[in-house]
Amino acid sequence: MSYLLPDTKDNLVLNLSDLISLRDAHMSGGNIVMRDLDRENLERLQCSDPESWPPILVTRCTAGYLVIDGYHRWEVATRRQLGMLKATCRAYHDENEVIEAAFRANLS
Repeated sequence: MSYLLPDTKDNLVLNLSDLISLRDAHMSGGNIVMRDLDRENLERLQCSDPESWPPILVTRCTAGYLVIDGYHRWEVATRRQLGMLKATCRAYHDENEVIEAAFRANLS
């Protein structure tokens, strides 16, 4: 079980190995909020410059950084063996706030 940490930072550069999906963190609701990766979006990102990508949104926990928004960027970064991604870290009080943030991110 991972615990959320009160950490808020902009302009982070995180190792891909420090990232954890909501599903892998066994966060309640993680399976529901994580949508399937869109092939067209992956292909578009694959052909683009990673420097132009907006930062992924994460929250820090005892196991690393939970990815709230940016699964497509994370997947393409992994495929391209980039090793690192720009990120913004926000603190949340509990799992419900994390899941709500992920739902909101999926709306846009």
